[in-house]
Amino acid sequence: MTSLKTVSAPNTPVTIAHLSDVPDRSPVGALVGTVDLVIVRTDDEITVLYGRCLHRGALMSDGHVTGQDLICGVHGWDYRITTGISAYNNDERLRVFSSWVQDDNVIVDADEIAAWERDNPQPYDRDSYQGVYQDHHGSPRNHTSGSFASSPPRGYRSSATTVRYRPWVSLVTSFRSGTTSRSSPHVWRGGRCSTTSK
Repeated sequence: MTSLKTVSAPNTPVTIAHLSDVPDRSPVGALVGTVDLVIVRTDDEITVLYGRCLHRGALMSDGHVTGQDLICGVHGWDYRITTGISAYNNDERLRVFSSWVQDDNVIVDADEIAAWERDNPQPYDRDSYQGVYQDHHGSPRNHTSGSFASSPPRGYRSSATTVRYRPWVSLVTSFRSGTTSRSSPHVWRGGRCSTTSK
C-alpha cells in the first residue's frame, strides 16, 4: 500500500487512473500489457494488486471491499487489501505492485509488471467471445451438466468462516430420511432444489 503523498522513481512510470476517478473502497480495474490490475483506495492510501481472482480468474474490479478485504464478486474469495494475502488461506496471494500518486495520477512501474507478466503469462484472449471472462481454472462441467461432482453454482468465503452452497446436500439428506423418492421430480427454485407434486 502506498500513501498518496509518496513519490517514487520507477524505471517506466505509467498512469493507470486518475485518483479523482477512484472512489473510496470501491475497486477499479486497469490494464498494463495483458495484466489486469485492480486499484483500491482506502482513505488516503492506494493499493494496486493483480486484478484476477486466484480461484477462477474473475476480475477483482467486479468485486467489493469489506473491512480490510477485497472480495471477489463471483465466489466471494477474500484478499487483504494491503498484502494481497487471503485470510482464509495464507498461501493464496494476489501480487501487490508498487504504486504512487502524483498530480492526481495513479502510477505504476510498467517494467515491474512486465517482469511479473513474463513469469505469469496471461491466458485471456481479449479478442475472442467472452475472452476477458474465460475460466481457465475450472472444469468444462458445471452445475447445469447434471453432475454433482462439479463445482457448486455459488458460494461464500469470508476470513472468519467458510460456508459453501451445496444444493444437492439437502436432496441427498431428503433421500436418506425417506421424505422424497428417486422418482420425485426436482426443480431449482430460488437457488434451492425442491420436489414438486404431480
